[in-house]
Amino acid sequence: MEFFDVVRKRGSCRKYDPALEVPKEFVSKLLAAAIYAPSAGNLQNWVFIMLQDKNKKLELRDACLKQDWMQDASLWIVICNDKERVTKLYPVRGELYSIQNCAVASENIMLAAEDLGLGSCWVGAFDPIAFKRILKLPESIEPEMVITIGYGLEKQSKVIRDEREYVVYFDEFGNSNIPEGIFPISRHVEKLQEEVKKGLFKRLFGK
Repeated sequence: MEFFDVVRKRGSCRKYDPALEVPKEFVSKLLAAAIYAPSAGNLQNWVFIMLQDKNKKLELRDACLKQDWMQDASLWIVICNDKERVTKLYPVRGELYSIQNCAVASENIMLAAEDLGLGSCWVGAFDPIAFKRILKLPESIEPEMVITIGYGLEKQSKVIRDEREYVVYFDEFGNSNIPEGIFPISRHVEKLQEEVKKGLFKRLFGK
């Protein structure tokens, strides 16, 4: 799949086929995408815990505000943060950098999942103390996010993103004098709106 198609098509999936497992070769590709993410100082402070055990996922689901839909995803990747590896080198902003590193790795995982025909969802609402206990994490390792992955049955409707005048400025905040030809965002937004309308029509009328 072309890169920009992957970026555009990726969406949060909260409905999976529980009968289908993510193949091992796909798991390997997801991990490769994660570990090739950039990190501050190339410190690679992330730790990936791959969860497939149903009982452990059930425990963790309860720690994720009892989000029952998570159980049907055959693979969970808990991304943890060995932040001391970063704060030793960057004592002032190291904790922030360590979280950013994990976030970039998470995005790589979700884009790779989309490219492989899998659904994914970022889950950040959970009890970190319960996670540390259940996963037996050392005191220095913090859970940052969970990525659920599986064969999706349904993906959320595309959210129309803010247009450039709200989020993009040149040289300083508030300067919306953007050179022509750089951001054909409006055309992309119109295309997405048409796709959303078609998807909504299909869901309502089955055509």
